[in-house]
Amino acid sequence: MEILAAIILVGIYSLKSVVMIIPAPLLYISAGVLFPPHWALIVTYLGLLCEFRLGYLIGKRSGREKIEKLMDKNKKLKQFLEMNENRGSISCFFTRLTPLPLDFASMFFGAIGVHYPVFIIFSLLGVTPKVIPFVLMGDAASNPLSKEFLVPFAISGTIVFCALAVYQRYQREEKDSVEGSKTY
Repeated sequence: MEILAAIILVGIYSLKSVVMIIPAPLLYISAGVLFPPHWALIVTYLGLLCEFRLGYLIGKRSGREKIEKLMDKNKKLKQFLEMNENRGSISCFFTRLTPLPLDFASMFFGAIGVHYPVFIIFSLLGVTPKVIPFVLMGDAASNPLSKEFLVPFAISGTIVFCALAVYQRYQREEKDSVEGSKTY
């Protein structure tokens, strides 16, 4: 029965790369509810591997123009990705830490030709700080006021907040250096 549940969950991750309305944290928590933590992490990473690969391949086959048209509905994501398209591994890592849509990001990285091993390694590393706490929250979901639930929740929020703060500072410094080089 657990094998069937794992196959279905990995299938939902794969479907998510096309449908894009399934919230990733819901899948992480679901894995934590359905499986012991170590199996939940394995199933989650298999699902993410499928999701990211499919999104990447869709972007690679569709090309940049089609993917940018799809992203026109999400201006923040489009701006973020276009500003960071030449940063490869750093972009893949930070994009996964932010609350930006993972699926469009995978398509974008495929469309701009980020080397696949770099894309997949840094994407999985970038999503890890969110995956582990959410899986642990799923494991403790029967008691949402317990420390087993609240501590991972606080850790996840803190990681995302810190990543955004560091990235915004990085962006500000880069913008200042670009503007400084334009002065005569």
